[in-house]
Amino acid sequence: DNNPLYYAKLYATNINEIVRKHKILNPILHIHSTGNRENFSFFLSLLDEKINIKFFLNELAPYSFLDLVFADILVASHSSFSWLALLLRNGPSYIRKDFRHFTTELTSTLDEVLFSDNQTAIQKFRIKLLLKFRYWIFNQKLKRVKDW
Repeated sequence: DNNPLYYAKLYATNINEIVRKHKILNPILHIHSTGNRENFSFFLSLLDEKINIKFFLNELAPYSFLDLVFADILVASHSSFSWLALLLRNGPSYIRKDFRHFTTELTSTLDEVLFSDNQTAIQKFRIKLLLKFRYWIFNQKLKRVKDW
């Protein structure tokens, strides 16, 4: 629940890129979470439509763990649960940068930049405009707190 729009964009963009990079013809994405399907609606809207989604929500931990260990490609979160699965794997794995534990040589870092080479100038301008607007809103709220 911490900045779900950012993380939806981050993971969807990277998963779409992994599917493209590895030339996966019939991709199946297993989503393991303690959340519910509604939490993933925006994320799913950003994924390539050819990706088949299978939810494993509130699944028994041993089952989820084994699914992570034996996944063809693992996209791990910043949790010790998925990190341990990452260590036991022999296949390619991905994780966000700056994770608190060491990773294996088969682990790649996910790209966390807002801009990419395949974005149009209008898309980049929109991102900059949104950032400036959100910063302005933040400053307005900060001024109110200081004045209070």
